[in-house]
Amino acid sequence: MPEFTIDRQPAWNEPMLVPAVGVVCGVMVARVAPFSISEAALLLLFFGSFALPRGAKWRRTSCLGFAAAALGIAAVRYHAAEPRPVIDATAQETVIVSGCIVEPPVFSENREQFTMELEPGARARVNVNLREGQPPPPLRYGQRVEFEGRIRAPHNYGNPGAFDIEGYLARREIFWNVSTRTGADITVQSGECGNRFDAALFSLRALTLDRLAALYAGDEYKTIMMQAVLTGENTRLERAWIDHYKRTGTYHALVISGIHLTVLAGNLLWLFRRSTGRNGLSLILALLAAWTFALSAGMMAPVARAAGGFTIFLIAQWWFRATHILNTLSVVVIVFLLVDPGQLFEGSFQLSVLSVLAIGALAAPLFEAITQPIVGGFRNAGDALRDIDVPFSVARKRVEARLLAETISLWTRIPESVCQKMLEFTVRAGLSGYETFMLSAIVQVALALPMALYFHRASLSGLAANVVIVPLMNGVVLVGFAAVVTGIPLLASAAGAMLSASRYAAEFFAAIEPDWRIPDPPVWLAIAFTAALVILALLARRAGALRWAALTLVIGLFALLVAHPFAPVVDRGFLEVTTIDVGQGDSVLIVTPEGKTVLVDGGGVPQFKGRPKPRLDLGEDVVSAYLWTRSFQKLDVLALTHAHEDHAGGLVSLIANFRPSELWVGAMGDSEVCGACVRRRSATACESSREPAAKNSQSAARKSA
Repeated sequence: MPEFTIDRQPAWNEPMLVPAVGVVCGVMVARVAPFSISEAALLLLFFGSFALPRGAKWRRTSCLGFAAAALGIAAVRYHAAEPRPVIDATAQETVIVSGCIVEPPVFSENREQFTMELEPGARARVNVNLREGQPPPPLRYGQRVEFEGRIRAPHNYGNPGAFDIEGYLARREIFWNVSTRTGADITVQSGECGNRFDAALFSLRALTLDRLAALYAGDEYKTIMMQAVLTGENTRLERAWIDHYKRTGTYHALVISGIHLTVLAGNLLWLFRRSTGRNGLSLILALLAAWTFALSAGMMAPVARAAGGFTIFLIAQWWFRATHILNTLSVVVIVFLLVDPGQLFEGSFQLSVLSVLAIGALAAPLFEAITQPIVGGFRNAGDALRDIDVPFSVARKRVEARLLAETISLWTRIPESVCQKMLEFTVRAGLSGYETFMLSAIVQVALALPMALYFHRASLSGLAANVVIVPLMNGVVLVGFAAVVTGIPLLASAAGAMLSASRYAAEFFAAIEPDWRIPDPPVWLAIAFTAALVILALLARRAGALRWAALTLVIGLFALLVAHPFAPVVDRGFLEVTTIDVGQGDSVLIVTPEGKTVLVDGGGVPQFKGRPKPRLDLGEDVVSAYLWTRSFQKLDVLALTHAHEDHAGGLVSLIANFRPSELWVGAMGDSEVCGACVRRRSATACESSREPAAKNSQSAARKSA
């Protein structure tokens, strides 16, 4: 049989794609249309009867899509949220709280966090505030505990663009935050709670965390980073450690994700096949390894989705069936949305699905048309008899490869067979680098819209940074888990070295990355960009002018989205004074009739002695998010009334994001504020504003007041 053949499949051979699109549309429709579950069931039966294998293909396909949409509506209605539980206590009251620990504690400096279940379906996040030097209480999953604390409901910031923390936590059945008094005692009651499966899951996770802490004892950075990469435990990550990865668009390689599971399980499958020689046993062992990894990571959504997709791939391998990326993705989307329709509106789900969709619908056709024929032409090119078994274009490349190898052999006196092997290796290495670069570029363009909406970022250096950092982090996953399983220090050192190399690479690319942020794009641009990507995906498998026209349109709209040449949304001729919700503290936006912008204070979370620094940056996560919804990219004046944390805490991020022309501060001076912003790569803004701020500090304070 020929070693290389062209798979002459139809342009689109993914029968599960239409049902997946239907389920997605049904979930979206259910958010706005008042369908009942009985009405959705009737629609499912009606369209399902016409989707049977008879009649015209277009009619069957359309009815199948509508039936899947009805199924999505039924899933939303079936999982309709119940009324939120209520506790009769104010935030200022101290109450006795008791319940079951359902997520094991995570210890950070002077604080321990865990999740407890007060009643079935009603959970609370607990912050145990410790005295300086006080050891954390020995808590674990399945214990019943009781303590005194203050309980309050999560709070959404009432600004456009603010993250829906209430909805995010409610989908995880978390409805309250509880804080204990500093140094308060927690009583462990008799009796166990929870279930054995979760207990085994968290025990495995705890063993992994303890093994990593032992392997990297004395190195806080490597310990915490390896725990984040291998188990998803990211509560102790410092912003400074991950900022370079975010700026270069490589943060996905750092946090635990589906690619980590795929790399680990795929390599284990290859190893099992090599060592056992039995395909069935290898598939079972790889499946067990994939789900063990997912369980040790706490069944985080991206890893669980990847484990589901890998399971479908292994099932197809068991029955010796070919697998298509889009078909596998479609099945995963259908299953996970039917189980939990609400995750469709989470950024994590959207980014995971869109990245795989970009690989299957855009990158795969490109590689099939360009790189695979070249690789096939150079494989065993010395065997001229195989030329008749491949297409003419491939046979021509094989002849050219033999002529090139013969020429090199005549020049260098190296045997021709060796030259052919060297040539094949060189071509494979070059094409592998090309595919990695193009894959990074395609995924970055495809994810540009959600990245702009959720993170307000776009990375140019990420095109090259992904080529370096992703392979390094994949190596960290493989070698790191080998170190965890075996406990060999040499493997741990190798994984740590690759982690350090990844850090240095991220810092290098971050240094050359323009520090820009992207406001929310206009609605028409978001729709046009999405439509252009869909058109390009439909034409990706067809050569010709239409495909190039669609590609040109996508690149043009991508450039427009990133450049964002749109004026801020303001009413000229009117004085605007908008109070931005930052909780305790203040942040006020003033827009003059001439369009000049003044932001007074940047909000912030108050800090108390002995308490850990809060992870929420109100300047970045709340105030900047609101300003970006209105297309602001620059501020004329940033004013600080006084240097309390609830007014000045967000100032550093605001200076970095909006580069104000002037910085006004009160009588306390501006050295502390500017010193902080210099550390955040905002020296230019500070230096330009230092002189007028110092010169006019008293008058500026009066103006801002």
